[in-house]
Amino acid sequence: MAKPRVAFVTPVDPRHSFRGTEKIIYKYADYLARNSLETEVLVPSYHFSSKQKALNRVSLPKTIEEHRIHGVKVRLPFRYDLYFYYPLPKGAVVYLPYSPYTNMPNLISKPRGQKLIVGLHGLHLRNGRLTDGHDAMEGMLVSMLKLLVLSREDITRNVYYHAINSAQKEYLSSLGIDRSHIFHIPVSIETEELKAAQGGSGPLRVLHIGGKDKDASRVAEIIVELKRRHMLDGFEFFFIGKDQPDSLVELARRNKSVHLLGSITDAGKNLQLSKADVMLVPALEAFSVTLLEGLASGELVIARRSNPQTAELRSTGISLLQADDLSSYLSALLGASRMKRAGRLSTLGRRNAAVVRRRFSAAALMPKILKMFESVARDATHG
Repeated sequence: MAKPRVAFVTPVDPRHSFRGTEKIIYKYADYLARNSLETEVLVPSYHFSSKQKALNRVSLPKTIEEHRIHGVKVRLPFRYDLYFYYPLPKGAVVYLPYSPYTNMPNLISKPRGQKLIVGLHGLHLRNGRLTDGHDAMEGMLVSMLKLLVLSREDITRNVYYHAINSAQKEYLSSLGIDRSHIFHIPVSIETEELKAAQGGSGPLRVLHIGGKDKDASRVAEIIVELKRRHMLDGFEFFFIGKDQPDSLVELARRNKSVHLLGSITDAGKNLQLSKADVMLVPALEAFSVTLLEGLASGELVIARRSNPQTAELRSTGISLLQADDLSSYLSALLGASRMKRAGRLSTLGRRNAAVVRRRFSAAALMPKILKMFESVARDATHG
């Protein structure tokens, strides 16, 4: 069988952003290209304000071929976005990020017979329902999806879905999507680049990555409460990310135990991971790469209880703490501090790291990504 042609649409021009989803897209493209698939990345031509400064171009692997594609992004109420890309390359399996809802225009307008894979990097669920404001529109969105998309035979036959957590898989199945069209493959990390956490004595070293977008303001509230209780001296907080809330900037100015590291290199991030005892992950995400990196570095992770990723990780034998309000985050941090003093953090961290490296490494999961594309393309009938 001839190797399939594959095209990835990156949601944002990497000259302006190169965050989680963009990095994952380019990692997939690089891996498929190195495995002899004809692969390209399609970069959308959104209109950017002249006030936006382009970032320095990241160093991309030479295997990746990029092309421009027209892109339209429409903002609807409740911060809900629709994306439309054209023209999609004929004869290729096209990977579209985010969700079936945001990609409804692409699903409806796709060439007949063309295979699409929708990667669910933007489908956030809480207790099996949509979140991030989309829950206010959920009934309408589901009705539109079933009426305009899932009722069409060509779409049900030729559109596939890449679920990155098990909750997404169950959600799609509840919509009536055939399970044979749903691939459940978590996001992977490059475990060989990470060093084990150093441990040691002293204050509990707590790390947060991502700034405002990853609920850094929640961590600021925790620091304020620790200070109110005269307990802040037992902790050191480190924040990676250039866009931090004003409350956190003020705390760093007034407290020597709060450190804002700004944007740093991947090597610098990995160094901080190796020094930390605990990683805080208060944001609701489909599948947090930083959470996995913290676990793979031997840190204890304290994550948001409603994050579907936590249940999936715990089912593999990984031990992490869950919290959902200020009181439970404080209890978890104080418990971690006691574990450090008792010398139990390092033992727990090593056990977690071994599971992550075995189950969520790129070496374990990227071959499954390759098989997904080969499977979708196997019976392709492109014109």
